[in-house]
Amino acid sequence: MIEIEGRLTSADLTAAIWARLSRWPVPWALLLATVGIAVAALADGAPWYYAASLVGSVSGALLWGLVAGPLRRLRSGPAAGATSRWTVNDDEMRCVTVAEDGGRLVEGALPWSVLRRVAETRTAFLLVGSGRGVTPLPKRWFASDADVAGFRTLIEAHGLRGGRKGPIA
Repeated sequence: MIEIEGRLTSADLTAAIWARLSRWPVPWALLLATVGIAVAALADGAPWYYAASLVGSVSGALLWGLVAGPLRRLRSGPAAGATSRWTVNDDEMRCVTVAEDGGRLVEGALPWSVLRRVAETRTAFLLVGSGRGVTPLPKRWFASDADVAGFRTLIEAHGLRGGRKGPIA
C-alpha cells in the first residue's frame, strides 16, 4: 500500500491541462489566434480580414476557456487549499480531499479498470480516464523514491503505463 498526500497548486494543474490539451486544441488555437492577429495588422480593411479575425478570436476564446476555467475553480472554489490523501493498492486508489477547516469535500474509490492510461512526466503522474479530464498526482506528494517506484510497478501491472513522448491521448 502506498500513501500519497499533498495540495494541488495552479502550476500542477496548468502542467496537467497543457499535457492533456496539447494533442490538438492548444497548438491549433495558438496558430489560428496568431494568424488572426497578423491578418488584422496587415489587412487594412480587406474583406477576408473579417473571417480571419473571427477564426483567430474564437480560437483564442476557446483556448482561454479550456485553461482559465479549471485554474479559476482551483484558486477560488471549495477545494482551494484542500489537501488530498490517496491510498493506493493493487485493487484501487482511494482519495479523500479535506478542506483547510478539516471538513471532507470528496471521498471515493477509483478502480484501476476505469483508467485508460497513466502518463508520467518529469514532475507528476497523470491519471487519464474515459473523458477529456486528467488527474495529476505530483511526485513531490510521494513520501519516498521507493513509493514512486512502487506506483510505477502498479501502473505496469495493470497495463496502464504510458510514456510522455507526445500529448496524452
